[in-house]
Amino acid sequence: MKKKSYSKKNKKTKREDKATFRRVLLWVSLGVVTGLMVLLVMSFYLDIFQNKFFRVIYTKIPLPVVRVEQEYIFSNQLLSDVEAVRKFYQSNDYARKNMRVDFSTTEGQMRLQIKERAVLNKLIEDIIVRRLAEKRGIRISEAEVNKGVETALQNSGGTYRQLALSLKANYGWTVDDFKNKIVKNQLYLQKLFDWYKRAVKNTDSYQEAENVLNKINVQKDNFKELAEKYSEGESVRQQGELNWMRMEQIIPEVAEEVKKMKPGEISGVIISPLGLHIVKLEDRKSSEEEGGEIGMSGEQVRLRQIFFRKDNFVDWLQQQKKLTAVKVFWQRYWWDKKRGEVIFGKESQREAERIVKMKSQGDPSME
Repeated sequence: MKKKSYSKKNKKTKREDKATFRRVLLWVSLGVVTGLMVLLVMSFYLDIFQNKFFRVIYTKIPLPVVRVEQEYIFSNQLLSDVEAVRKFYQSNDYARKNMRVDFSTTEGQMRLQIKERAVLNKLIEDIIVRRLAEKRGIRISEAEVNKGVETALQNSGGTYRQLALSLKANYGWTVDDFKNKIVKNQLYLQKLFDWYKRAVKNTDSYQEAENVLNKINVQKDNFKELAEKYSEGESVRQQGELNWMRMEQIIPEVAEEVKKMKPGEISGVIISPLGLHIVKLEDRKSSEEEGGEIGMSGEQVRLRQIFFRKDNFVDWLQQQKKLTAVKVFWQRYWWDKKRGEVIFGKESQREAERIVKMKSQGDPSME
């Protein structure tokens, strides 16, 4: 009886020891995993171990990078978009043009960080634009997004399949990625600008432009003098003269109006994101005339303009950015409220950016 009792007690003790060992092993494992997670998180926010291996991990883990009002931009979102940018500049299309960009060198890594900063600013701007639009009752439907894709295909002359293959090859994106990252945000920006165009017609700047246009209509040959008196920008030095330009070089809103005009005609007040324009079409010619490149698309026009910079959409949007509550959690960057954009957090990084940009003329990734 005693032997059996001792044997049962011994087995019970062994079971308890095994259970204790498993619990200890579990807690040690949890401690190691927790420690590794803390190390990963801290190394990200303190900008340590930013090599390829860790970037792959941060692409999978959604760590908050920036808060815009109540919305967050996460590390996986930012870094996957930066990877798409890297893939684009190293694509076969650029290689065929002998413009393949190398991001593997020390200077190349800095160029990629500069692109990363630009991507982060674009993500912040997209959120701000959407929030501004929604406050004004603007919404973008799925049908509008699909129509936007169809319009892009019509303009490029491509097919849906060609678009899908191009996105995959150049960005690693699907068509849905293209819709959500590009088309939808462009539609929000365009509709917000459409709202602004209606609002700007109630400003003193627009009334001043209308008054100048009335003076032109009274005496059409005084355009040069009025341009010299009222216009802003570089063109005022030449009485509004812009010289010969290809149509694709002209601001789209102005180009759309110029297409309808004949030489000698004067436009109404045109609203562009940069301001207000009154343009006179002096002359037009085909792109192949007078030394133009053979096969160049479109035509060339010689314009004269009166330009009003005040109350423009670009400045208004920049002011809205400055007024937006933005918090950056990643030590690599910080939010410059005066400029309304994310900049590098360290002075050494800002200086490195300045030097790289100065040395990178002709580099397509720096354009």
